[in-house]
Amino acid sequence: MIKKNKKGAVVLFFSAIVMVVIFGIVIFLMATQRPTVEYVGMSQLSVLNAYEFTENTFAYIDMSVEIASSRASERLASEAGQLREEFEVERTEYRCGQVVYPLINDESGVENCMVFEENAFKRAFRIEFDRLLRKYDKLNLREYDYDVEVELLEDGRIRTDVVFVSPIRFPLYPFTSTYHEIMSADNWIGVVPSDEYVENEYGYLERGGLSYGSRGRASVDTVVMHYTAGRSIEAAYNALEQHGFSYHYLIDREDGKIYQFVPEDKAAWHAGGCEERLDERNEVKHCRSSYEDECVSCVPGYNSRSIGISFVGCGYSRPECKIDACYLDQHVDGKCWDPFTEEQFESAARLVAEIAKRHPEFKLENDNIVSHSDIAADKADPGPGFDERREDFIALAMEYFEELES
Repeated sequence: MIKKNKKGAVVLFFSAIVMVVIFGIVIFLMATQRPTVEYVGMSQLSVLNAYEFTENTFAYIDMSVEIASSRASERLASEAGQLREEFEVERTEYRCGQVVYPLINDESGVENCMVFEENAFKRAFRIEFDRLLRKYDKLNLREYDYDVEVELLEDGRIRTDVVFVSPIRFPLYPFTSTYHEIMSADNWIGVVPSDEYVENEYGYLERGGLSYGSRGRASVDTVVMHYTAGRSIEAAYNALEQHGFSYHYLIDREDGKIYQFVPEDKAAWHAGGCEERLDERNEVKHCRSSYEDECVSCVPGYNSRSIGISFVGCGYSRPECKIDACYLDQHVDGKCWDPFTEEQFESAARLVAEIAKRHPEFKLENDNIVSHSDIAADKADPGPGFDERREDFIALAMEYFEELES
């Protein structure tokens, strides 16, 4: 027979009451300390955001060092003046002297023309690296000093070391390195010179030297139309080079000649400057990065999926670029717009048809041939001279495409 322990039951009962009281006090203290807990949480979030921002910046610098090293090698090769094998020329003057075409084919004497030189590589690297730093809109990296050390290794690779120092002389990013294979004689022959135009297999005048990047996994499905805001090919090229931008193609005014500056399998820098921002309701909006105090809407991602074509032209009349006659002899939106020539219009339509032939995912439809102003609300680009004739332009491109198919 089990005896009932009344004394033990009383102790257990009072212990339970004490536990309930303590638990209640803890809950009360937690409730009264809620602002402090939230404050600590926000501090932790700020630290995590700062850490993520720093990691993203370091990753961008790493990537930029690698890309700039590769482009510097290409730039040196193009400045040395090598030609592609299919170009039928007998003799041309280049910066490194006179190169006779048959000698390039069997590579005789090529090494004497293109010689690795440390200071030349540093100069070319800094040009390309500064362009990439300019594109990073999260932090003005160009305010930070950096030193470049270059070494040609025994196995033929280039080792590039970059040391960053902040404006107050504390290390921002102490050290990053990349190893890149210097362009061999085989590869030099595949580089277009950066200081002259060479006609390629499609009849376009091709020239290197402008910035471009990888498309990643994106396919070409769009053409974006622009105008240059100037009267000449050279003025447009110089402006693009100075600011680190690029188009795949320019269409000249007088004869509609097509100039190519970036290969179609690469991304040109012509439709970017679009960033994510949170509005007052914490909803994501895409805004032009050049506007800090207001959100001017834009559409992101076009550089990786599009080909940029620009008409040489003033756009609209202004003191530095005067126009003889307005588009349709009238002002549009209060401006005298530069009419594109028929030669430009027809050449651009033919070019778009040829692009469609080379890229099956690009369709000759209204949604796939867009103006820069369609994806950047602050632009009037290329203006009414194209926008009001877009349907005619697409119809003409379709005619040329059918000719290519037949």
